[in-house]
Amino acid sequence: MLFGKSSRLLDHIGSFLYPEQCVMCGAPDAWLCRSCERGVSFLREPLIVPPLPSGRPLSIDRVFALAKYTNTPWANVITSIKYRGLRDMERTLIPIVSRTRETFAGVWPFGEGEGFTLVPVPTNPDHIEERGSDHVLVWLRVFAHLLPKAEIKTDLLKRRSGRAAHASLRVPGAREAAAEDAVTTLGPIPERVILIDDVYTTGSTIQSCGCLLREGGARQVEALVAAASF
Repeated sequence: MLFGKSSRLLDHIGSFLYPEQCVMCGAPDAWLCRSCERGVSFLREPLIVPPLPSGRPLSIDRVFALAKYTNTPWANVITSIKYRGLRDMERTLIPIVSRTRETFAGVWPFGEGEGFTLVPVPTNPDHIEERGSDHVLVWLRVFAHLLPKAEIKTDLLKRRSGRAAHASLRVPGAREAAAEDAVTTLGPIPERVILIDDVYTTGSTIQSCGCLLREGGARQVEALVAAASF
């Protein structure tokens, strides 16, 4: 269903109800116009992630982020997908993300995804119900075009309902503690996994997912995200 007719129909309806205009400057015909795209500083190498607040070992020590979240045009794209439900934005994002792969030349370890499995970091079901869409699946579809030979498992990780939004937790270590029991695994674990998310902030959720996958038998776990805020 992820790439099926129902998804394309919803995108069609979205395009009719919300005509494309740049989320930064309002120019018509694209969610991010070429002028504002030039204002995005896409990263050229993976980021070495900082230690977790608790000091626990990292399950993922580097993250491939397309840009920093502090970059305003790119942050506007991410928040528009997350909070405005602009599913059809992926038509604009796919060529942009495809171009950014060139910036990772020489350090890109995934090829076209051969032998890897793309796994979305699960969104809180309560938030999906509130917003009417799952923003991480938009990024999954975009990155799937970047890694066309990778397998996709959308139901390998499951997030429990009734949990506080991690973004609202400000006490040091609170996000990590909340993430520890928020996610469970379902089914066999692939050997090589690329976790997909929109933003890497403290890393609590992604690192907890990586830990679960490694405990389940994954030998390699990487993170590919739209932006990083560290």
